[in-house]
Amino acid sequence: MSLRMDTLLMPVAPVGRDSVLPSIFQEMNVQTGKRPELDETDEIFFDVGRIHNMLPYPMKSLYGRTRTMQKVPAAVLENDHLRATFLPDYGGRLWSLYDKKAGRELLYVNDCLQPCNLALCNAWTSGGVEWNIGMIGHSPFTCAKMNMAEVMVSDGNSILRFYAYERLREAVYQMDFSLPEGSPVLLCRMRIKNIRNQTIPMYWYSNIAVKKQTGARVIVKAEFAYFSDKNRIAKCGVPLGEKGQDITYAENSLSSVDYFFNIADNAHKYIAYAGGDGRGLFQTSTGRQKGRKLFVWGESTGGKQWQKWLTNQAGDYVEIQAGVNRTQYECLPMPPNAAWEWMEAYGPLNMDAHLAHRDYKAAGAAAENAIKKLITVAQMEAWLKESREVPTKTPGRVLQYGDDAPFAALEKERRQHDGEDDFETHLDFGLWGAKQRPWLTLLKQGYMPVPPLEEMSALISPAWQQKLLACDEKDNWYVPYLLGLLALFNGDDPDAERLFKRAIRLNSTPLAHYALGICFYSAKSKKAIAELRLASEGLRGYPEFDREHMQILCDLSAYWEALDTAQHLQPVTRMDGHVRYFEAVALAHLGKLDAAESILMERNTSEMPAMREGPEPLSELWFYIQEQKALLAGESFDKDVCPLPAVLDYRMNAFDARNNH
Repeated sequence: MSLRMDTLLMPVAPVGRDSVLPSIFQEMNVQTGKRPELDETDEIFFDVGRIHNMLPYPMKSLYGRTRTMQKVPAAVLENDHLRATFLPDYGGRLWSLYDKKAGRELLYVNDCLQPCNLALCNAWTSGGVEWNIGMIGHSPFTCAKMNMAEVMVSDGNSILRFYAYERLREAVYQMDFSLPEGSPVLLCRMRIKNIRNQTIPMYWYSNIAVKKQTGARVIVKAEFAYFSDKNRIAKCGVPLGEKGQDITYAENSLSSVDYFFNIADNAHKYIAYAGGDGRGLFQTSTGRQKGRKLFVWGESTGGKQWQKWLTNQAGDYVEIQAGVNRTQYECLPMPPNAAWEWMEAYGPLNMDAHLAHRDYKAAGAAAENAIKKLITVAQMEAWLKESREVPTKTPGRVLQYGDDAPFAALEKERRQHDGEDDFETHLDFGLWGAKQRPWLTLLKQGYMPVPPLEEMSALISPAWQQKLLACDEKDNWYVPYLLGLLALFNGDDPDAERLFKRAIRLNSTPLAHYALGICFYSAKSKKAIAELRLASEGLRGYPEFDREHMQILCDLSAYWEALDTAQHLQPVTRMDGHVRYFEAVALAHLGKLDAAESILMERNTSEMPAMREGPEPLSELWFYIQEQKALLAGESFDKDVCPLPAVLDYRMNAFDARNNH
């Protein structure tokens, strides 16, 4: 087996710099807020692990739609059977798994890297296998640079290791990938370590994109599934769903939907994707990874539009997924200082096409037999046990440090200073940097310097909260500001408001006014308008602020002020798709319908780069404009038959009048 560093030449829209604003302005996450329609035997932890915002992570929203050819760093594992290509700067994503014997790709490989707003920290790209930890949704690391190391084992093979410090939950995760000589499967040894002395919520899902094929079938060992559509979670049979359709064929799901297959505790944990010829991909694991899921975008115009939005010409895909959690609407309680470990294996599926597409139980038995020819659960369990110390806890040769590394180094420094145990000493996180320097000063000298805006960061752990509370600085606005962020993270909005007001009394800074404005906005108070007006004196020109400012003004019906704000922006900022959209919203609500429609149909508005999955702002504004025009003309209006331009249609659960429901 060989490990080599390489580059892939492809069209890339850069993720861009991190936002300078704290992540306290929240957007909807489609994985949360669903209404469960389940019974007392289902035992899903809906109330565990909910978060109020994405602190301490910054948002990644400053990408565009312009792609240029770039060399993307890649790490490649290869043996006689398979070639596995990973992207170290995109969360360690498994980008490609190529079956050399059959001469075919097993995954959906995107033909570009185009960020879109689907992740917890906004930026997300499609394709390959994505690794998600900690919180419900696409991980903060999905478009981040990972720590990467090579571990040499006694047989001369190399292990490719990715690892990171997840600082919201305070956990470390480690992914060791190997392709031993002669192995027909990619082996993935996963480890999550709770480094706190208390229980934390935990989440893990491996999201596997496969090319959508008419007649391809998802095969798992389950008799029923949890599913979620637009606003509820319920149960249905497998393979026949709620409406009698065979849900194991993606084309039978007309709207966007998730199916979480209920697999018995003692059953073989696998998911297989079989094409019409019986060939495809399988993923299997040891028992800790008990969840399996199918996600489809659906056949609506919006579902198709989203897939085009994410790629160039790579076509449509579906996702088969595997999680430590049974569903993606829960986190699991992880005991203090516990380590959760499991094996995953990915390989080519080769089964009898006749069996794959007839009786579902027979298809399951045939899929299991095909998988067992390549790897068994007993083999994975044995490797998991035998490798617990070596090579899992063997230090590796560092190939690069990740975006999280300086904060991990800071946490190690804090623990040493406070006389606490170190964590995961076999993992090298390097040294702290500029964003950590103020926190080190607080740690060692007891006061908190105010860094430049671009070097500010938030920490939310109780240990740092205590140090901020103990800070004896009566005139430093930055301390109550940071404590206010902590209060928002903990869901204590009244205390946050008190602390931000105190920060403003000490020093009327744009950032403190911004934070107080967000507090007021969360309470639907128009007092946010004045605070954001003051904040704009120092933050205008930062696109992330200007977008939020325009949205909040429109959400609070301050339409004239929104237009005035837009007119005072620099031309390049005013033409930002998000700013233009909210300018159109303001115009529409002030009765300037033709002007609003004209802006809405501009390309940079209809293609605003960081439009969120879930909300449907473009279609909502279009229908509002058409309804107002109808009212002015004394005509009736029916949204269900009103034509919607395709470029505005991102409705994943809707169909036009020719294909309604």
